[in-house]
Amino acid sequence: MGTDYQEQQWDTTTLHFTNQTPKLGGTDIVQFALRNRMVQTFKWFPSGKEKNLIPFNDFAVPQVLFSETDRDDFGAWNPNSGTRVIDVDCPVAITQQYVQKKKTYELKHRKQIAWHQFKMLGLKDENIYKSPHTDLSEFSWTSHTQHLEELLSSKYLETSKYFISNDHLDKRYTDICNAFGIKNITKQHYYRYDNGNFENNRLRRKQMFDDYIVRQEKSKASIHNRRWNSYQHWIRKFIEERMNKQINQMEFQMSEVWQHLLKNKIAVNLVMDNLQLSELRITVDDKVKPLHWLKRYLTKHDFDCVLEAPDKSRLKEIRAAARKENRAEFEKWRGEQKELFKEGSSFKGLQNYQIDHFLEFKLLNPWYGAYMPLSDSLSQLSIVKSAYILTVKDYD
Repeated sequence: MGTDYQEQQWDTTTLHFTNQTPKLGGTDIVQFALRNRMVQTFKWFPSGKEKNLIPFNDFAVPQVLFSETDRDDFGAWNPNSGTRVIDVDCPVAITQQYVQKKKTYELKHRKQIAWHQFKMLGLKDENIYKSPHTDLSEFSWTSHTQHLEELLSSKYLETSKYFISNDHLDKRYTDICNAFGIKNITKQHYYRYDNGNFENNRLRRKQMFDDYIVRQEKSKASIHNRRWNSYQHWIRKFIEERMNKQINQMEFQMSEVWQHLLKNKIAVNLVMDNLQLSELRITVDDKVKPLHWLKRYLTKHDFDCVLEAPDKSRLKEIRAAARKENRAEFEKWRGEQKELFKEGSSFKGLQNYQIDHFLEFKLLNPWYGAYMPLSDSLSQLSIVKSAYILTVKDYD
């Protein structure tokens, strides 16, 4: 798989091929390496033994798998099986077989295919540097923090100097300055710039809060646009009362909006891919750290998001304060749960409850379409108990 390695010069791109399960085929590698780069030199870090190319026609044919939608669209009814099936000799099956075969072939022989295409595009042997090293730990990689510090210490370039300068950090610094009409930038400007996507983020923000656009989007035939509009509406309702306040991970993780998105993860990811926002796909890590997904989503809507870990040094003190302030309500609830335990329907099937369970019960059970009201001490407990807290603000 190709990995972008940033160097001081614009004209050098480094490709690192790993032994892990490949995700980029040979053709994809070429597109990845040449995208938005004026490349003259390639550095190649190979790993493992290379596989020799074999004729495409001799390559093993993978098993053709069809989705339920494919069978509904192209299949014929089979009375014996009671389902719609697709004949393996029909044009649809043959085409699908060819596509899967080509994809598998490109992954297995990705390096050789990539170099063939590089040569066809005019890359010369003397411009391909094959590193004798196979372990990337021998190299010092620039961390994001270090790169950001170097960027913020760069200088603004006037137009006459911009086009003749070879310092990519100064050019990037100038691009961010010009985007916001200033001569000096901070970390906030860097994150808001979002790699040049700030204008699209502003448009998404306007769409989220513009009722006319919302109605127009709902009337569109595309199911992806309608679902995307629904996601914007849900997230807007969730954050409207939480602006400039700390949103704890437990609160969002147990919210109705996140539970619905998680339940329909496949459809959500399909919408994100269709709208070319693959960075907003829900991943396995997001299931454990949902606030990371919410931060990415709100960043794409031009919000200033700060994600941090809470101070847990006062957890014991805050837990005791919550027990004291909510003693009467907590004891009443605990008594009800003990009775429900006898019937086998208590909260989480438990018999003995702590104040943490009482807090979780309030967050998990809607109260007239919203969360049960939390006292100040329970709100503080929910923040401290969370792994992360997110503060959402407006940039302006």
